[in-house]
Amino acid sequence: MKTTILLVAAIAVCTSGCDKIPGTARSKAATAIRSAMFDPGAAKISFGKETTHAVCGTVNGKNRMGAYVGATPFIYDKVVGWAEVYGGQPDSFDIRRLDDTDTKDPEWEKLYTEIADKCAFPGKWTASCDGPLPAEGNGHICEIWLSEGGPNKIMRELNPPSY
Repeated sequence: MKTTILLVAAIAVCTSGCDKIPGTARSKAATAIRSAMFDPGAAKISFGKETTHAVCGTVNGKNRMGAYVGATPFIYDKVVGWAEVYGGQPDSFDIRRLDDTDTKDPEWEKLYTEIADKCAFPGKWTASCDGPLPAEGNGHICEIWLSEGGPNKIMRELNPPSY
């Protein structure tokens, strides 16, 4: 009984190291983030704000060359048990790859979804983490992408009709 009370008290006041206590939201977030990493053991996770529905923070992981890529924001949705790591702003290369891929190609949907996810993340962060994304904004491409008919506008901007 005494051990149970101490464990409950530790969970209630835990502000650091909560990712080490099995069953806590931070522990579940760390597991979800690490499972998506190239080198899970090298992931450096820093927890930020925790809300009723989400755990927010940054993760710094290694790429295939063994170098750390820099702190990247993540959101762990406690309700769904799912984590998303920010892919950064889409750039013109992302749009050109989409444009160069035939819409019947299964790769096209994947590329489209990647761009949509990159543009949606800052809004998800603001809603889930009660504050602005602690990184770059979502830029010119996302402003157009998120507007009505945005994906078509971007394609026209990159490939204006020739007369």
